[in-house]
Amino acid sequence: MTAGGRIPIPIDSTLPQPPHDAASTVDYDVYFGLSRGHVTLQAWTEGCLSLEQELLSDLESSGLPESERLQMMMGMLILYRATLRQWIAPGNSSTDEACDR
Repeated sequence: MTAGGRIPIPIDSTLPQPPHDAASTVDYDVYFGLSRGHVTLQAWTEGCLSLEQELLSDLESSGLPESERLQMMMGMLILYRATLRQWIAPGNSSTDEACDR
């Protein structure tokens, strides 16, 4: 996470909007605590680790059924897999390059 507790994500990362009465990107960002901009792979990875720490500390006491807790953990694994693939991608020699994926 960056200063202010905001999670860095690439500029164009949003969920598809419902056809009507959709929240704006600003509403979405405020609700989820997101900060859009050019994000380095290192900053993205640090955000993933912060998110994981918060998820793990809250998951046990969340009251969610085991199946939903499993889905949350599977989502983190998918995120980690995609992040690790970027670290080992051909031509990725620097953590200072912007990551807009």
